[in-house]
Amino acid sequence: MNCRNIRIGRERITTEHWLGLFALDFLILLVPVLVFIIAVTPIVNLPPFIEFPTAKTGVKNPEFEGDITISVLRDGRIFFFDELVGTRSVVKRLRSSRQNKTTIPIIRMRIDRSAPFGTVRRIAIAARDAGYERVTIMVEPEGISWGHVWE
Repeated sequence: MNCRNIRIGRERITTEHWLGLFALDFLILLVPVLVFIIAVTPIVNLPPFIEFPTAKTGVKNPEFEGDITISVLRDGRIFFFDELVGTRSVVKRLRSSRQNKTTIPIIRMRIDRSAPFGTVRRIAIAARDAGYERVTIMVEPEGISWGHVWE
């Protein structure tokens, strides 16, 4: 009996058949795993990674439900919570979210260290003009591993 040709009953099975069967079994197992990974992975429009500025001092403030998060990326893109918006849209949203509220929420700005200063300045001025009393900038503590953020 040749190791490349195996007889099972009247049929001869060659090495190519075995490889084909193995590949088919592999695909049968791989496809459901890929479908599961794609289905379970949340697809969310979150702001990309932000390289926070560092600071020697800061305070870890608790987050409250009514707080507003604005992110400014290094290329100047602005996110109001998780939605990509323009500068004018941020101003309108700040004014509309301030109306009809008894407590004044905190604006938490997630700013990339390479973000254009003019964009950050316009947002801070718009927040002041809309009546917000507290605008915080999130920073990463100096000398502490990534993942800790202060204000």
